[in-house]
Amino acid sequence: MGSPADVRPLGYRDPVNGTEVRASPKLAAAFRGLSSVGLRSLAGRASRREVGRGGFLFRTGDRSTHIFVIESGSLKICSSSPDGSESIIAILGPAEMVGELHSSVQSGDARALERSAALSIPTSHLRECLEAEGAAHLIADLLSERLRRTTATLHGVIGGDSRQRIAVRLCDLADYQGRRTSTGTTRLCIRLTQEDLGRMAGSSRETTNKVLAMFTRKGWIETQNGRYSITNERALREFAGL
Repeated sequence: MGSPADVRPLGYRDPVNGTEVRASPKLAAAFRGLSSVGLRSLAGRASRREVGRGGFLFRTGDRSTHIFVIESGSLKICSSSPDGSESIIAILGPAEMVGELHSSVQSGDARALERSAALSIPTSHLRECLEAEGAAHLIADLLSERLRRTTATLHGVIGGDSRQRIAVRLCDLADYQGRRTSTGTTRLCIRLTQEDLGRMAGSSRETTNKVLAMFTRKGWIETQNGRYSITNERALREFAGL
C-alpha cells in the first residue's frame, strides 16, 4: 500500500543540510492568471505533503477539505470495483491540481506512481482568493479541461482494438505529460508501469507488453526504466486514428 503521506509546512528546514525549502513555481503555473498577491496568499496557507511510490495522497471517502497542486512526481487517479480491480481515470503530473472542489469527500484514490510531493491548500481559502480577484473562471476552465480529458480517456478505452487504444493513451500522455526535445522526440515526464498503461487502455499487461514491443520495433517509441519516449509521434497518431 505504501507509506502514508508525509505532511510538512512550507518553509521548513531540511533536517539533513539545514537549508530552507520554499514553495516551487508549480503553484504559479497551476493558477495562471492569479495576481502575485493572490499567489502569495495561497502559498502562505499551503503545506507540502510527500508520499512514497505506491502511497496514497488520499483515498476514496476521505474528507475533502484541501486542494493539492502536484509539485514533483506523478499520481494516478483511480477507482476500485467491488471485485478489487482498479480503473485509472487520469495520470497527473507537476503543476496539475487534484482533489474535490465541490464535494465533502474524495470520489477516488490518488496514488503515487513514484516518490511525489504536493502543495496542500485549504479549499475554502482557495475559493476566497479566487472570488476576491474575480477569478472564479479559473476553476470553471479547470473543470472543463478535466472533463474533456476524462471523456477522451473513456473513448480511448472503449474504441478500437488494444493496439489502437494503447496508441491513443500514449498520444494523450504526450499532450499533457510530454516534453518535446530539439530532436523531435517527445519524452513523457512520468514513470509508468506496463500494468498501469494497460489499465488506462483496458488491456492486460501481457497484451500491453506485446503492443509496446511492436511499437518499439517500428521505431515509434523507446522505453527505459518505466520512462517512455515517443520517437515518431506522427506515425503513432496516424495509427491511433487521431
